[in-house]
Amino acid sequence: GFYYHFEHCDTIRDKEHKFSKFFADNLGISTIYNMRVNHCTDSFGLVIEGASGWKIVYSGDTSLCEKLIEEGKGATLLIHEATMEDCLQHEAVARQHATTCDALLSGKRMGAYRTILTHFSMRHQRFPVADFIEPTTEASSYNNAMVAFDLMSINLKHLPVLPLLMPLIVRLAKEDLKK
Repeated sequence: GFYYHFEHCDTIRDKEHKFSKFFADNLGISTIYNMRVNHCTDSFGLVIEGASGWKIVYSGDTSLCEKLIEEGKGATLLIHEATMEDCLQHEAVARQHATTCDALLSGKRMGAYRTILTHFSMRHQRFPVADFIEPTTEASSYNNAMVAFDLMSINLKHLPVLPLLMPLIVRLAKEDLKK
């Protein structure tokens, strides 16, 4: 039959662990490890490096996190939560989540080639349209970002064109807000 086996997050840091060996042997992943991020107890970000040189960083739930930025240096792709709009900075700090600016700034500071923003609060807009229509932060000069949407799938070879889709996504979101 089918069963689940749970491992503690720390075991994924051991390159000799059976999961690490499986990833390397079957998926072309040379390194996979996690780090604690700024959220509740046992919240982790994840770094996955491919044998061919790519690097994907996933933030998990976190506020702006220096450890994530450090571990993610030179990432090919950063997938970062952006739960709160920039105008809700105080709420983001209180709930230990990132704003759009925090996520973009993380990508910019780690030198990520592309950043995908995800985990938008359903209590607010579907995604922070205003933060892209009228960018006013230091992160706004970082134009290598895209917003995630349900069932989104990206092939790494398509990363170069990802930012070209943002104006269309923003336009569609603005039209949707008018309804």
